[in-house]
Amino acid sequence: MKKRHVLWGASLLWLAANTAGAEVPMRAVALFASGVGYFQHAGAVSAPGEVRLSFKDEQIDDLLKSLVVEDVDGGSALQAIYPSREPLERLLAGLQVDLSDNPGMGELLTRLRGARVAITFHGEQLQGRLSSAEQRPVALEGKGEGWANDWVINLASDEGSLRSLPWRDIRGLQIVDERVRHDLARALELLDGNRGRERREVVIPIPGAGARRIRLGYVMESPVWKSAWRLSMPAVESKSNKARLQGWAVVENQSGQDWHDVRLTLASGRPISFIEELSKPWYRPRQRIVDPLRLRGAAERDLEQHNRAQAERQLVRSVAPMAAGKMGARQEMAKSLREEMESQAFAPESPWETSLPDPAPEAILASGEQAGETFVFKVEGVNLDRGQGAMLPIVNAAVEVERLTLFDSTLAGGGRSMRALKVSNGTGGAISPGPVALYDGDLYAGEARFDHLPLGADQLLSYALDLDVEVVKHGVPLQKRLESVKVVKGVLEVSHREKRTQRYSVRNRGKESRQVVVVQARENGWQMVAPGTVRETSRQWRIPLTVAAGGQQSLEVVEERVQGQHVALLSATESVLGLWMDEEGMEPSVRKALEGVLSKRRVLAALESRIKEQEEELQRLEQEQVRVRDNLHTVPNESHFHARMLEKMDGLENRIEALHGQLEQLRQEVAGGKSALEKELLQL
Repeated sequence: MKKRHVLWGASLLWLAANTAGAEVPMRAVALFASGVGYFQHAGAVSAPGEVRLSFKDEQIDDLLKSLVVEDVDGGSALQAIYPSREPLERLLAGLQVDLSDNPGMGELLTRLRGARVAITFHGEQLQGRLSSAEQRPVALEGKGEGWANDWVINLASDEGSLRSLPWRDIRGLQIVDERVRHDLARALELLDGNRGRERREVVIPIPGAGARRIRLGYVMESPVWKSAWRLSMPAVESKSNKARLQGWAVVENQSGQDWHDVRLTLASGRPISFIEELSKPWYRPRQRIVDPLRLRGAAERDLEQHNRAQAERQLVRSVAPMAAGKMGARQEMAKSLREEMESQAFAPESPWETSLPDPAPEAILASGEQAGETFVFKVEGVNLDRGQGAMLPIVNAAVEVERLTLFDSTLAGGGRSMRALKVSNGTGGAISPGPVALYDGDLYAGEARFDHLPLGADQLLSYALDLDVEVVKHGVPLQKRLESVKVVKGVLEVSHREKRTQRYSVRNRGKESRQVVVVQARENGWQMVAPGTVRETSRQWRIPLTVAAGGQQSLEVVEERVQGQHVALLSATESVLGLWMDEEGMEPSVRKALEGVLSKRRVLAALESRIKEQEEELQRLEQEQVRVRDNLHTVPNESHFHARMLEKMDGLENRIEALHGQLEQLRQEVAGGKSALEKELLQL
């Protein structure tokens, strides 16, 4: 008997060992600046078997969207099985108590209509069924007076009696109906489990027999990795221009799995990534047909579509033998491609366990904003437990630096003298954005921040105030002079040359000469005239100068630009034309042409003024005509006042007719004058 128990226990252990999922360790991780990471597992699995992976509920959508499973030994395509979940609203709607819309107590009692309940009311135990719940005005008791709305439960007993029970007097309510109580508990359980705290297990069955090498990868949300830098400057007396730059990558392992001997790739690329609810069952709304007679037409359409699909399938079968001869070539091509992939996979310089897609600039760029600014760091043998962060060394190199004083006039307040370094990137790769702590020998010197710095580029880092160098800025009024003026087809084309000057006075109180760089904003359209030695960036002018120890030096920065204007002379007002005629430097021929235009514009303006005056007079006469007509209707026809109104009406009508004629003549004169002026302007 004891032996039988031992054999039975051994059988259970063998069964558990052969049905448990194999663990495939994580081999490679690639983190991107867009907040996602690519995680790759690789290992040997005994077939038949299965690989089990555990993920948080909110990670399943990313897994279904990005999971890649590969049988390196050339097996068939592998599937992944995950626990599907009905949408919460459909689950709750299928219960007798629907809590999907967060109902209040009154609404919840209404939804429990018909349920058998036990109520404690003033020490009395009452049983029955909830017939309804409603709000009623209830008199306030105690010192106060008035009414207040309160919920009232209407309870129907088994004997058929009805009682209305105020909710505030009920001390307890218990649902007696077992099914309703179970559904209410189930609804609360579903709501509690919908907060994303549970984990879901994904199973990947491994068919076949023997050991199979499996490699799988997926994309998940991941903390953005950061970079931090240290720059140790050489001593001043050494006269060296080499500094030691050290860089660290700050990473966090929030993947839910420990990293042991992982190949970590850090990339600045920002691939497009989104979340789509693939793990949630989708249901398409269907049309509800009320009239059964409509079903006949739908059935006929379905039959027609079925016949058409059957005819298409027959056509495909008839064509298939014709293409059979081509399948041999396709199979040969597929075989050669598979052999080529396998030979690359087993190459000694790229182990199959960590040969994840190499995030080179061409591979990781998914949007144009990062073009030309991609950098990649690879760290081998990373060990980091889940939930922990680490600083990983990524750069340790010598870079060229130059000590200088920086005066950035684009800063708020007009700028201040700052100690700075000009750092040239000679590390062999790009320097990623991040803070940099500077040390001067053994002393802490200050802090700055690297922008993206490509290989071979340089950046100015200001890290402390320079108390020895004083820079004073003096503003000069903007100068403007007429560059050219001409009239082309009635349009006055004028260009001005603007010159702005900024003067700086630089004093060096130090004991050594200083290299000073003045930074000034560079705006579109402005060109640097002086000084001749200047460096140009996309947003700045950098003007260098050397100031001797205890000396003072002046700097004058001159910029120029040409501004053009176009004025349509036909529509220009007299004031605008007068301003351009008074412009200093105007050519005599152009000034004379403008005088002629101004003279004709004044004639037209006088005519337009007369038209306006006569239109106003016409409006007054028409109003007076309306008043006289009203008076004629109110007085007897034989009266003296009626005759007087008739005479006045006749005079008004004559005047109105005369004004209409004069207005028409004036409008024709204005139209003719404008036409003649337009022709004259087109000939200028």
